Amino acid sequence: MTVKDAVKVLRNVERLSIGFGDRAIPINADDALMIGVYGNYVVDYIQADEEIKGFYEIGVAMVPVKEGE
Repeated sequence: MTVKDAVKVLRNVERLSIGFGDRAIPINADDALMIGVYGNYVVDYIQADEEIKGFYEIGVAMVPVKEGE
C-alpha cells in the first residue's frame, strides 16, 4: 500500500500525518502537491493516536542501506 492509497482510505479523518522514523509531518489529503511528493512511498503502518480523537499517522517504510549495495 502506498501513502496515496492510505490517504484515500483515511479521507474523512480530522488530522493526518506522515511518519518518517522518529519524525512526523502533517499532511493535507486535498493538497495535490503533498500527495505528489509523498504519494508513492510504501506504508509500513497506520496508527491511530489513542489520546487525540481523529488523528492518524501513516508510517513510511524505512529501508536500511549498506555501503556498496
